[in-house]
Amino acid sequence: MQTKTLLSRAGITVVAALAISSIGGMPALADGLGPTVSVSPSPVCLAHDFTVTGTGQAPGSYEVSISNVDSVNLVDPASLSPITVDGTGAFSTTLTARPDAPAGDYTATFAPTDAAGTLFTAPVTATGCLSTAVPTIAGSAIVGTTLTAKPGIWTTGTTFAYQWYAAGTAIPGATAPTFRLTTLQDGKSITVKVTGSKTGYAIVARTSVGTKLVMRPATPKISGYAAVGLTLKAVPGTWSPGTTFSYHWYANGTAITGASASAFKLTAAQRDKRISVRVTGSKSGYPTVARTSASTLRTTLSGPATITGTPLYGKTLTAHHGTWATGTAFSYHWYANGVYITGATRSTLYLGTSLKTKNITVKVTGTKSGYATVVRTSPATLKVATASTPTISGTKQVGKILTAHPGTWTTGTAFAYQWYVSGTAITGAKYSTLKLTAGTKGKRITVKVTGRKYGYPTIAKVSAATAAIAAAPRCDPNYAWACVPIASDVDCAGGGGNGPAYVVGPVKVIGVDIYRLDSDHDGIGCE
Repeated sequence: MQTKTLLSRAGITVVAALAISSIGGMPALADGLGPTVSVSPSPVCLAHDFTVTGTGQAPGSYEVSISNVDSVNLVDPASLSPITVDGTGAFSTTLTARPDAPAGDYTATFAPTDAAGTLFTAPVTATGCLSTAVPTIAGSAIVGTTLTAKPGIWTTGTTFAYQWYAAGTAIPGATAPTFRLTTLQDGKSITVKVTGSKTGYAIVARTSVGTKLVMRPATPKISGYAAVGLTLKAVPGTWSPGTTFSYHWYANGTAITGASASAFKLTAAQRDKRISVRVTGSKSGYPTVARTSASTLRTTLSGPATITGTPLYGKTLTAHHGTWATGTAFSYHWYANGVYITGATRSTLYLGTSLKTKNITVKVTGTKSGYATVVRTSPATLKVATASTPTISGTKQVGKILTAHPGTWTTGTAFAYQWYVSGTAITGAKYSTLKLTAGTKGKRITVKVTGRKYGYPTIAKVSAATAAIAAAPRCDPNYAWACVPIASDVDCAGGGGNGPAYVVGPVKVIGVDIYRLDSDHDGIGCE
């Protein structure tokens, strides 16, 4: 007799042994080429069918028995029929293991019923086998959601162990029947392996079908102020990369017809209502997820903030809040070039030195219990300019020339001039100087200086009025080139004479030199 231990085909582990006698049968072949017997499946499941197949056996008829060392039969003997091995030496028979047979090792004996056959045997291992099901996963593949493994219907009394997987990789520590998804699983498909065990039964593991790819949603927020006429914007937050969004806006929980863009301008219909937005994220292969923002406080009424006053150093600007809901309380914050001005919290702002060349804005904050707090920012002013009241120099006498002096203005300011006599503009008097004509005698002169610079306000300043313009002096006809006044005595200005009148030379003597101005008698005086 010869004994062999063999492996079955198709990847199924099979333990087989042969006890071959050479009585009147086919002689044993060399090792590796001899007869084979395989049992499938192995181990055999109690109460289930199994198959015994063989090759290279001696042709003939065989009786089959399968029993253990205690002579307990694995298969009901009444159900056994003889098998026939044909001329190829092959055979196959399907048997049913008794449900009440004990688990353990058995021997299948094939005894020939005629002289042509050869006795052979095969070991059979039997065990209880669990009835199983493919587990399923309850819950949505969304970060923050808890998934639950559903084993399905298995053999009564089966106990289960679990292991969760993300994209085929075991998740450390995820061995409970439930698993809460985190951002680590974003974009991955989740599976669960359920392992069932029961005393006397083989351990079996079954794996679920994968979920959709895990979506990472976020709770959206609303930016902007809930006030009639203003626009709110939906901020989806951080979702799985590549997610596309759709939107819908709600007032007091009721969908607003047509409000399906990412921004929504509030109308009078939403006044006194709380606003929320629902953001729906979708991406191929992922679950579609909807998230709703927190609601705003009740929508209020607010007016635009404005500033009156000229942005000019030394002046005061005034903030105006416009029309708001009755009962609204206001606070103010002033800014220069967008930077908060420390302590500037009143409705007015004095334009001091530090604010020169700056653009000024004001934020008006309106608060009312139960309503949204709203901040309205005014348009910026032009830059704060510097300007001075112009002055006038020169002799205030007919025939003399007056000069306008603008004073200190913002660097780079361009000036324009207009002269006035007793408040009436003098035609054509648009220069920085003015020659006084006979028509100005006895009247007061002013000048308006207008300063312009890009980005700054245009400023006009008017000088103080001069004293009344004096008449032109009477001139002695004996002299030319300069007006020699008619007086009791006239001396050359800057000389040693004591006046009472003086003349700035040179003067030409064309008559009698009555004031003795031509000391060297060359016809020219006050040289």
